[in-house]
Amino acid sequence: MTKMIKCVKKWHKLGRRALFVLVVFTGVVWLLFLVVAIFQQALKTPAVVMFRQYVLDPIPASVTNIKADQPKNILGYTYTFRFNINREDMDFLIDSWPFVKVWNVKYRKGLLGWGWDHAGPLGMSRRGQSMTLYHRHYWPWKPLWFRLKISDSSEVYVYYKVGDLENVKAFERDMKKSNGRVETRILIYNAKKGEAYYIVSSWRR
Repeated sequence: MTKMIKCVKKWHKLGRRALFVLVVFTGVVWLLFLVVAIFQQALKTPAVVMFRQYVLDPIPASVTNIKADQPKNILGYTYTFRFNINREDMDFLIDSWPFVKVWNVKYRKGLLGWGWDHAGPLGMSRRGQSMTLYHRHYWPWKPLWFRLKISDSSEVYVYYKVGDLENVKAFERDMKKSNGRVETRILIYNAKKGEAYYIVSSWRR
C-alpha cells in the first residue's frame, strides 16, 4: 500500500512538471509569435507608399483613408487597396489604365467574379472570369477593413493582360493556356459612399 502511495505521488509530481513545461512552452511560442507579428508590422510598407507604387503617383487630392494589404507574394504578387475618392478623381484613375467596364460582378467567400459583356437572357455572362483574393478558412485571411460588397451602385472596371494581349483578347488567349506574365487590375467604385477598392496582381505562369 505504501509503495502504491509513493508511486501515485511520484506520478503526480511528474504530471505537475509536465504541465509546467507545457505551459512554459506554450507561453514561449505565443511570445515568439507576438514578437514576429510586431516585427512584421514594423517592417510593413506604409499604405501611401504602396499606393504610389502600385496604383497611381502622384496621389489624387481627394484620395484619403488609404488601406493596403498584400494577400499573395509567391510567384508574383497581389495587393488590395481601399480608399475614399471623389467622382472627378475616380474618372482620372479610370483613365490612368486601359480599363474595361465589366458586368455581372459578384464577390463571395473571397472569390471575385465578373463578365466581360452584358449578362445574357438567364443573367449569365457569356465570357466570365474570376480571381481569388482571400480564403475563408486558411491563409491569406482578409484584413478587418476589407469589407467588399458589390451593389447595384457599384461600378467595376478591369484591366487584364497576358503577354502582349489585353482585356478580352488576353482572356480568350488565356483560355488556351498561353505563356507570359499575367497582370490584373480591378477597380471597384461605389459613388454613394465615395469609396473604391483597387486590386492589382502580377505573376508569371
